[in-house]
Amino acid sequence: MMFLPSTRSVNYWDYRDMRDILQGLLIFNKYEPDGYFSAEHDEVMCGSTKTKENATEEELKQLEDLGWRWQEEYECYACFT
Repeated sequence: MMFLPSTRSVNYWDYRDMRDILQGLLIFNKYEPDGYFSAEHDEVMCGSTKTKENATEEELKQLEDLGWRWQEEYECYACFT
């Protein structure tokens, strides 16, 4: 899997660097190559319980560091743009 260098450390409410969103999508694609994503006004949603249950601790930490948060209500990850 290709890892892209992050340009900065981010928190949940920051605007996202495109590479931060892409890196998250690459992790989701590893566990859900035929998965879907949704984008709304200021949020991208992707990944399901497949990723949550199968990703390594390092990958889950990386998702968190990139601004992706698990959304219980929708059973997916979300990242504000």
